[in-house]
Amino acid sequence: MQQDRAYPQEQMHRIAYTQLTAEQIDEKLTAAEDGPSSASALSDALAGRTLRIVTDNGPALGYRFDDERRLELSENDGPAVGAGYGALTLDHVTLFSHMVPGTQRGYNVVLDEDTGLATVFEVWFSGFLDNREVQREVYFGYVERNGSPPPESRHARTNRVEGKGFYWRQDTGVETLEFYPSTFYSNFVELTRFGGELGFCGPSDYVKINDEVYIYSRTECEFSGTMTLYAMDVNRVEQVGVRLGFDAADALEYYVFRGSGEWLGQIAQFEAFGDVAGAAPPSEEKGARRVYRPMRNDWTMTEAEVRAVT
Repeated sequence: MQQDRAYPQEQMHRIAYTQLTAEQIDEKLTAAEDGPSSASALSDALAGRTLRIVTDNGPALGYRFDDERRLELSENDGPAVGAGYGALTLDHVTLFSHMVPGTQRGYNVVLDEDTGLATVFEVWFSGFLDNREVQREVYFGYVERNGSPPPESRHARTNRVEGKGFYWRQDTGVETLEFYPSTFYSNFVELTRFGGELGFCGPSDYVKINDEVYIYSRTECEFSGTMTLYAMDVNRVEQVGVRLGFDAADALEYYVFRGSGEWLGQIAQFEAFGDVAGAAPPSEEKGARRVYRPMRNDWTMTEAEVRAVT
Protein backbone atom coordinates (compact mmCIF):
# COMPACT_ATOMS: atom_id res chain seq x y z
CA MET A 1 0.00 0.00 0.00
CA GLN A 2 1.30 3.46 -0.89
CA GLN A 3 2.09 5.61 2.13
CA ASP A 4 0.90 9.18 2.40
CA ARG A 5 3.76 11.60 1.98
CA ALA A 6 4.00 15.34 1.90
CA TYR A 7 4.62 17.02 -1.44
CA PRO A 8 8.45 17.24 -1.68
CA GLN A 9 9.05 20.96 -1.41
CA GLU A 10 12.70 20.67 -2.44
CA GLN A 11 12.06 19.19 -5.88
CA MET A 12 9.97 19.91 -8.96
CA HIS A 13 9.70 16.87 -11.25
CA ARG A 14 13.09 15.29 -12.02
CA ILE A 15 15.27 18.32 -11.34
CA ALA A 16 15.65 20.17 -8.04
CA TYR A 17 14.51 23.80 -8.02
CA THR A 18 14.38 26.33 -5.22
CA GLN A 19 10.99 26.88 -3.60
CA LEU A 20 10.89 30.66 -4.04
CA THR A 21 8.80 32.65 -1.62
CA ALA A 22 6.29 35.25 -2.76
CA GLU A 23 8.55 37.93 -1.31
CA GLN A 24 11.53 36.68 -3.30
CA ILE A 25 9.45 36.71 -6.47
CA ASP A 26 8.31 40.27 -5.74
CA GLU A 27 11.94 41.34 -5.51
CA LYS A 28 12.98 39.55 -8.68
CA LEU A 29 10.06 40.93 -10.68
CA THR A 30 11.18 44.52 -10.21
CA ALA A 31 13.47 43.91 -13.19
CA ALA A 32 10.40 43.09 -15.31
CA GLU A 33 8.82 46.50 -14.83
CA ASP A 34 10.92 47.86 -17.71
CA GLY A 35 9.51 45.15 -19.98
CA PRO A 36 11.06 42.05 -21.52
CA SER A 37 14.49 41.97 -23.09
CA SER A 38 14.96 40.96 -26.71
CA ALA A 39 17.85 39.68 -28.82
CA SER A 40 16.13 41.04 -31.95
CA ALA A 41 15.11 44.62 -32.56
CA LEU A 42 11.74 45.34 -31.00
CA SER A 43 8.86 46.36 -33.22
CA ASP A 44 7.48 49.91 -33.16
CA ALA A 45 4.19 48.77 -34.74
CA LEU A 46 2.24 49.91 -31.66
CA ALA A 47 4.14 53.15 -30.95
CA GLY A 48 1.82 56.16 -30.76
CA ARG A 49 -1.35 54.07 -30.89
CA THR A 50 -4.27 53.85 -28.47
CA LEU A 51 -6.18 50.56 -28.19
CA ARG A 52 -9.02 49.22 -26.11
CA ILE A 53 -9.20 45.43 -26.08
CA VAL A 54 -12.50 43.91 -24.98
CA THR A 55 -12.49 40.24 -23.96
CA ASP A 56 -15.30 37.77 -23.46
CA ASN A 57 -15.77 37.00 -19.77
CA GLY A 58 -12.57 38.82 -18.99
CA PRO A 59 -11.02 42.26 -18.57
CA ALA A 60 -11.26 45.28 -20.83
CA LEU A 61 -7.71 46.55 -21.38
CA GLY A 62 -7.09 50.13 -22.41
CA TYR A 63 -3.62 50.84 -23.83
CA ARG A 64 -1.72 53.92 -24.85
CA PHE A 65 1.67 53.13 -26.37
CA ASP A 66 4.10 56.00 -25.90
CA ASP A 67 6.84 54.39 -28.01
CA GLU A 68 8.25 50.91 -28.63
CA ARG A 69 9.18 50.45 -24.91
CA ARG A 70 6.61 52.25 -22.74
CA LEU A 71 2.85 51.97 -22.42
CA GLU A 72 0.03 52.99 -20.12
CA LEU A 73 -2.55 50.40 -19.11
CA SER A 74 -6.06 50.82 -17.72
CA GLU A 75 -7.80 47.65 -16.56
CA ASN A 76 -11.60 47.79 -16.73
CA ASP A 77 -11.48 51.58 -17.12
CA GLY A 78 -9.56 51.96 -13.87
CA PRO A 79 -6.61 54.26 -13.20
CA ALA A 80 -3.81 54.11 -15.76
CA VAL A 81 -0.42 52.72 -14.80
CA GLY A 82 2.82 52.96 -16.75
CA ALA A 83 4.84 49.89 -17.67
CA GLY A 84 7.58 48.70 -19.96
CA TYR A 85 6.69 46.34 -22.77
CA GLY A 86 8.13 44.59 -25.79
CA ALA A 87 6.50 43.76 -29.12
CA LEU A 88 7.41 41.67 -32.14
CA THR A 89 5.50 41.15 -35.38
CA LEU A 90 4.93 38.14 -37.60
CA ASP A 91 3.39 39.48 -40.81
CA HIS A 92 -0.06 40.79 -39.74
CA VAL A 93 0.23 39.43 -36.18
CA THR A 94 1.66 41.52 -33.33
CA LEU A 95 2.64 39.93 -30.01
CA PHE A 96 3.37 42.17 -27.05
CA SER A 97 4.10 41.45 -23.42
CA HIS A 98 4.27 43.40 -20.17
CA MET A 99 3.94 42.98 -16.42
CA VAL A 100 1.82 45.19 -14.16
CA PRO A 101 4.20 47.15 -11.89
CA GLY A 102 3.89 46.41 -8.19
CA THR A 103 2.18 43.07 -8.81
CA GLN A 104 3.05 39.53 -9.84
CA ARG A 105 0.66 39.77 -12.81
CA GLY A 106 1.10 40.56 -16.47
CA TYR A 107 -0.41 40.23 -19.92
CA ASN A 108 0.74 38.60 -23.14
CA VAL A 109 -1.40 39.80 -26.04
CA VAL A 110 -1.59 38.52 -29.61
CA LEU A 111 -3.27 40.92 -32.07
CA ASP A 112 -4.43 40.03 -35.56
CA GLU A 113 -4.18 43.37 -37.34
CA ASP A 114 -6.15 42.07 -40.34
CA THR A 115 -9.28 41.14 -38.38
CA GLY A 116 -8.97 43.21 -35.20
CA LEU A 117 -9.26 40.06 -33.08
CA ALA A 118 -7.12 39.53 -29.99
CA THR A 119 -6.16 36.68 -27.68
CA VAL A 120 -5.01 37.69 -24.20
CA PHE A 121 -3.01 35.53 -21.80
CA GLU A 122 -3.16 36.91 -18.28
CA VAL A 123 -0.24 35.46 -16.30
CA TRP A 124 0.71 35.47 -12.63
CA PHE A 125 2.97 33.89 -10.02
CA SER A 126 2.23 32.53 -6.51
CA GLY A 127 -0.99 30.83 -7.56
CA PHE A 128 -0.05 27.28 -6.59
CA LEU A 129 2.06 25.34 -4.07
CA ASP A 130 5.12 26.29 -6.09
CA ASN A 131 5.10 30.08 -6.23
CA ARG A 132 7.48 30.07 -9.20
CA GLU A 133 5.02 28.18 -11.43
CA VAL A 134 3.45 30.58 -13.92
CA GLN A 135 -0.36 30.47 -13.96
CA ARG A 136 -2.44 31.64 -16.90
CA GLU A 137 -5.95 32.46 -18.03
CA VAL A 138 -6.82 32.78 -21.72
CA TYR A 139 -9.33 35.37 -22.96
CA PHE A 140 -10.64 35.82 -26.49
CA GLY A 141 -11.72 39.23 -27.68
CA TYR A 142 -11.25 42.09 -30.12
CA VAL A 143 -9.96 45.63 -30.53
CA GLU A 144 -12.81 48.09 -30.07
CA ARG A 145 -13.36 50.34 -33.06
CA ASN A 146 -15.48 53.47 -32.76
CA GLY A 147 -18.70 53.25 -34.73
CA SER A 148 -18.29 49.56 -35.48
CA PRO A 149 -20.21 46.73 -33.80
CA PRO A 150 -18.23 43.96 -32.10
CA PRO A 151 -17.13 41.25 -34.54
CA GLU A 152 -18.96 37.96 -34.29
CA SER A 153 -15.88 35.78 -34.75
CA ARG A 154 -13.07 35.11 -32.26
CA HIS A 155 -9.81 33.27 -32.20
CA ALA A 156 -10.55 29.79 -30.84
CA ARG A 157 -8.94 26.68 -29.43
CA THR A 158 -8.06 24.19 -32.13
CA ASN A 159 -6.79 20.72 -32.96
CA ARG A 160 -5.37 21.78 -36.31
CA VAL A 161 -1.74 21.46 -35.15
CA GLU A 162 -2.30 18.19 -33.32
CA GLY A 163 0.34 15.58 -34.15
CA LYS A 164 2.86 17.98 -35.69
CA GLY A 165 6.54 18.05 -34.75
CA PHE A 166 8.98 20.96 -35.16
CA TYR A 167 12.56 21.94 -34.53
CA TRP A 168 12.85 25.58 -33.37
CA ARG A 169 15.81 27.90 -32.90
CA GLN A 170 15.27 31.22 -31.13
CA ASP A 171 17.32 34.35 -31.70
CA THR A 172 18.59 33.74 -28.13
CA GLY A 173 20.29 30.55 -29.31
CA VAL A 174 17.80 28.29 -27.50
CA GLU A 175 17.03 25.18 -29.58
CA THR A 176 14.10 22.85 -28.98
CA LEU A 177 12.38 19.83 -30.43
CA GLU A 178 8.63 20.15 -29.90
CA PHE A 179 5.78 17.74 -30.49
CA TYR A 180 2.09 18.61 -30.16
CA PRO A 181 0.41 15.23 -29.51
CA SER A 182 -2.94 16.46 -28.18
CA THR A 183 -5.10 19.54 -27.75
CA PHE A 184 -4.02 20.29 -24.17
CA TYR A 185 -0.47 18.91 -23.71
CA SER A 186 2.86 18.99 -25.52
CA ASN A 187 6.25 17.31 -25.34
CA PHE A 188 9.56 19.12 -25.75
CA VAL A 189 13.29 18.63 -25.52
CA GLU A 190 15.29 21.78 -24.92
CA LEU A 191 18.52 20.85 -26.65
CA THR A 192 20.50 23.73 -25.15
CA ARG A 193 19.51 23.12 -21.51
CA PHE A 194 20.84 20.33 -19.26
CA GLY A 195 22.68 18.85 -22.22
CA GLY A 196 19.48 18.26 -24.17
CA GLU A 197 19.09 14.72 -22.88
CA LEU A 198 15.72 15.12 -21.15
CA GLY A 199 12.25 15.31 -22.62
CA PHE A 200 9.42 16.96 -20.70
CA CYS A 201 5.68 17.38 -21.01
CA GLY A 202 3.68 20.46 -20.14
CA PRO A 203 0.05 21.59 -20.16
CA SER A 204 -0.47 23.60 -23.33
CA ASP A 205 -2.88 25.86 -25.18
CA TYR A 206 -3.44 25.81 -28.93
CA VAL A 207 -5.32 28.69 -30.55
CA LYS A 208 -6.11 29.20 -34.22
CA ILE A 209 -5.69 32.67 -35.73
CA ASN A 210 -6.12 31.49 -39.32
CA ASP A 211 -5.16 28.48 -41.43
CA GLU A 212 -1.47 29.44 -41.36
CA VAL A 213 -0.93 31.10 -37.96
CA TYR A 214 -1.51 29.58 -34.53
CA ILE A 215 -0.77 30.43 -30.91
CA TYR A 216 0.91 27.87 -28.67
CA SER A 217 1.77 28.02 -24.98
CA ARG A 218 3.21 25.63 -22.43
CA THR A 219 4.08 25.78 -18.75
CA GLU A 220 6.80 23.62 -17.26
CA CYS A 221 4.69 22.47 -14.31
CA GLU A 222 6.65 20.44 -11.73
CA PHE A 223 9.80 21.40 -13.60
CA SER A 224 10.95 25.04 -13.55
CA GLY A 225 7.46 26.60 -13.68
CA THR A 226 8.48 28.64 -16.74
CA MET A 227 5.95 29.60 -19.41
CA THR A 228 6.78 29.77 -23.13
CA LEU A 229 4.23 31.28 -25.52
CA TYR A 230 4.47 32.07 -29.21
CA ALA A 231 2.59 32.73 -32.40
CA MET A 232 3.80 30.55 -35.26
CA ASP A 233 3.35 30.42 -39.00
CA VAL A 234 3.34 26.68 -39.68
CA ASN A 235 3.97 27.14 -43.42
CA ARG A 236 6.97 29.44 -43.16
CA VAL A 237 8.01 27.82 -39.83
CA GLU A 238 8.60 31.15 -38.13
CA GLN A 239 7.62 32.30 -34.64
CA VAL A 240 7.51 35.30 -32.32
CA GLY A 241 7.05 34.67 -28.63
CA VAL A 242 7.75 35.36 -24.99
CA ARG A 243 9.37 33.39 -22.17
CA LEU A 244 8.61 34.11 -18.51
CA GLY A 245 9.92 32.30 -15.46
CA PHE A 246 13.01 31.56 -13.38
CA ASP A 247 16.05 29.55 -14.46
CA ALA A 248 18.01 26.94 -12.50
CA ALA A 249 19.91 29.73 -10.70
CA ASP A 250 16.59 31.46 -9.80
CA ALA A 251 17.33 34.37 -12.11
CA LEU A 252 14.36 35.91 -13.88
CA GLU A 253 13.94 34.94 -17.52
CA TYR A 254 11.68 37.45 -19.22
CA TYR A 255 12.24 38.10 -22.89
CA VAL A 256 10.50 38.17 -26.24
CA PHE A 257 12.05 36.20 -29.05
CA ARG A 258 11.97 35.59 -32.76
CA GLY A 259 12.65 32.13 -34.15
CA SER A 260 12.66 29.91 -37.17
CA GLY A 261 12.72 26.18 -37.56
CA GLU A 262 12.00 23.04 -39.49
CA TRP A 263 8.90 20.88 -39.79
CA LEU A 264 9.83 17.37 -38.64
CA GLY A 265 6.68 15.45 -39.44
CA GLN A 266 3.03 14.71 -38.78
CA ILE A 267 1.48 11.62 -37.22
CA ALA A 268 -1.63 10.19 -38.84
CA GLN A 269 -4.99 11.60 -37.77
CA PHE A 270 -8.03 9.36 -38.13
CA GLU A 271 -10.78 11.58 -36.76
CA ALA A 272 -12.99 13.62 -39.08
CA PHE A 273 -11.21 16.69 -40.46
CA GLY A 274 -12.29 19.93 -38.82
CA ASP A 275 -11.72 22.30 -35.94
CA VAL A 276 -12.43 20.20 -32.88
CA ALA A 277 -10.75 21.92 -29.99
CA GLY A 278 -11.20 19.31 -27.30
CA ALA A 279 -11.02 22.07 -24.71
CA ALA A 280 -11.33 21.33 -21.01
CA PRO A 281 -14.83 21.60 -19.50
CA PRO A 282 -15.70 25.08 -18.20
CA SER A 283 -14.36 25.74 -14.71
CA GLU A 284 -15.19 28.41 -12.19
CA GLU A 285 -11.58 28.42 -11.01
CA LYS A 286 -9.48 31.00 -12.77
CA GLY A 287 -6.49 29.50 -14.54
CA ALA A 288 -7.71 25.90 -14.23
CA ARG A 289 -5.96 23.42 -16.52
CA ARG A 290 -5.21 19.73 -16.77
CA VAL A 291 -1.82 19.10 -15.16
CA TYR A 292 0.02 15.81 -14.70
CA ARG A 293 1.85 16.12 -11.37
CA PRO A 294 3.71 12.87 -10.67
CA MET A 295 5.65 14.27 -7.72
CA ARG A 296 2.40 14.80 -5.81
CA ASN A 297 1.36 11.18 -6.29
CA ASP A 298 4.71 9.44 -6.06
CA TRP A 299 8.18 10.12 -4.81
CA THR A 300 11.85 9.51 -5.54
CA MET A 301 12.92 6.39 -3.68
CA THR A 302 16.34 5.74 -2.22
CA GLU A 303 18.10 2.44 -2.87
CA ALA A 304 17.23 1.34 0.68
CA GLU A 305 13.54 2.09 0.12
CA VAL A 306 13.54 0.09 -3.09
CA ARG A 307 15.14 -2.88 -1.36
CA ALA A 308 12.58 -2.70 1.44
CA VAL A 309 9.64 -3.23 -0.93
CA THR A 310 11.22 -5.77 -3.30
